[in-house]
Amino acid sequence: LKQSIKLMKIGDSTQRRLIKTQNQLQDANEQIEKSYNNLKALSQFGQSITASLDTKAIILSVLRHIQPMMSTDILAIGMYEEEKKVIKYKFCVKQGAYVPSLASESLNDKNFSALCYQDKAEIIVQDLQKEYPNLVSSIRQLWDETTESLSYFPLKVEDRFIGILTVQSHEKNAYSENQLNVLRTLASYIGIAIDNADAYKNLSKKNKQ
Repeated sequence: LKQSIKLMKIGDSTQRRLIKTQNQLQDANEQIEKSYNNLKALSQFGQSITASLDTKAIILSVLRHIQPMMSTDILAIGMYEEEKKVIKYKFCVKQGAYVPSLASESLNDKNFSALCYQDKAEIIVQDLQKEYPNLVSSIRQLWDETTESLSYFPLKVEDRFIGILTVQSHEKNAYSENQLNVLRTLASYIGIAIDNADAYKNLSKKNKQ
């Protein structure tokens, strides 16, 4: 009898472990499916903005896409002006509203735009005051306010640097790795979209001359 009870307990324990494992596998499959669907949606959105020839429309589309996912106190696209050696943030959204901007940063000064340009690499800051106290004033000067979490992504087309995408938040530690991965992917599409829009604009100017 004791042996039978012991076997029953072992059987029950095994059954519970099997059920737990099956639930974990189901959760994992759901996460994989969700990730696939998110990646598919992101890819479809990225392709859609590359068909746009209006930079303002591009940044507003990007805002609508990422705003439900993450903090977007500042969302801006800066264009690289080679002759002047500046990044000009012509296209900017603050607090969810598009604002005309003439803000620019010299690539010869100490600022995040210059760092992003020099290294041709992303910059992720989760606590500005702690990580870059010497650049707090440059942020305030550029945006007339101070943010705490910042991300800068170089916009490149076939290794040609054309500008910068920046997304910023007033909150510290605002961006998770998943959110940053979304921005990394979007930066690739935005680079192509901006380059297409700029080429179309230049062509239109030539045709009018």
